[in-house]
Amino acid sequence: MNDKEIFKAAIGKWGIDKQLDMVLEECSELQKAVCKLKRNGHADGELLKLAEEAADVQIMLNQLEVIISEMGFPNWSGLKRQKQKLAMINLLKKVCENEKSSAN
Repeated sequence: MNDKEIFKAAIGKWGIDKQLDMVLEECSELQKAVCKLKRNGHADGELLKLAEEAADVQIMLNQLEVIISEMGFPNWSGLKRQKQKLAMINLLKKVCENEKSSAN
């Protein structure tokens, strides 16, 4: 069973509404973990909790992506990643141009 099949099975078992509730819950737990890390420093326990919550959010976002695609909407995350990639390429080009003009 691949990841997408697992995500579809979870959605099928618990339903879209429950999984949307879980998206909110997991995002809230990640937010709490980030706040604790910032407040308490980068202790191993705080970093471990952050990593765990980030993984939970990623899983729920993957399920959310399946839900959205099943409804016929485009893959926005792919489009956003492409936009970010182009922005980084343009930024690097500008940095290189600035370094060349500084060297002259």
